[in-house]
Amino acid sequence: MALTQIKTTGIADDAVTSAKIPNDAITSALIADDAITSALIADDAITSALIADDAVVAAAIADDAIGSAAIADDAVVTAAIADNAVTAPKTDLSIVQGDVIYGTGTDAWARLAKGTADQVLTMNSGATAPEWQTGGYAPVHFTRAWYDSYATQESNIDKDTGAHRVGGTNLEIVWTPPSTSARYLVWATLHYRFDGGGQWGWTCKFTSNNWTSDSNFGMHNSMSYETPDAVNRRPDQQLWHFHPNTTNECKLGMWVQIWYPHSGTIDVNASNQKSKLYLFELPNNTSFSGI
Repeated sequence: MALTQIKTTGIADDAVTSAKIPNDAITSALIADDAITSALIADDAITSALIADDAVVAAAIADDAIGSAAIADDAVVTAAIADNAVTAPKTDLSIVQGDVIYGTGTDAWARLAKGTADQVLTMNSGATAPEWQTGGYAPVHFTRAWYDSYATQESNIDKDTGAHRVGGTNLEIVWTPPSTSARYLVWATLHYRFDGGGQWGWTCKFTSNNWTSDSNFGMHNSMSYETPDAVNRRPDQQLWHFHPNTTNECKLGMWVQIWYPHSGTIDVNASNQKSKLYLFELPNNTSFSGI
């Protein structure tokens, strides 16, 4: 019988079994699109070895079709996780506002709950973990700083001289506060020699109207009854904090005075003995109680 004499109508249903079909006789070109449905595929008939690399695209995977049980350990590598894809709720820590996360070992971490107001974060006595302690005074940081000095000797300042401005405009810091709440720290050093008995003092002043008026930093520092005819010059230092409550240009200077009617004279400065002014602008959140 000629091969062309066997037609489809001449083949009984189920007459052609798989045993009658040679291996590789049916190629993909002979299979109509969508002809093979899932119902025609035996369970576990398609193994991973039969799936070409990259043949299964995201569009072919139903939503929620791949559960955690279907993902092998270590199958998802770091490179497969998008940046910022793992959020706090996905960690094994219950994180709330103010918590601090710290390492407890290799690839291990823990949560330290927030402290109370004014506590500071320190290291524990075993140097193994952070802990909260009642706050001490934190280091002071400055936003701006100025410095000026004057070395020319000024001699024979006495009770009749009155309040003497050391160095005049040569020992002066000029600045403009950024706000009325700006706060400052002043550190001043006076080099002097006092001859004769008596009482005297010195202080710093600032002005916001070019010395039409001025303000002292507290009381004059009183130096009582120095040894007469002192030979050696010596330094004296003072420290103040203040806020000028203005945004006008300000100036800072130094004054020295012998209290009337005490006798004696003062010499200030020398070639290698400078009187000095330092001015430090503090951050807005600095508390003077912490200085």
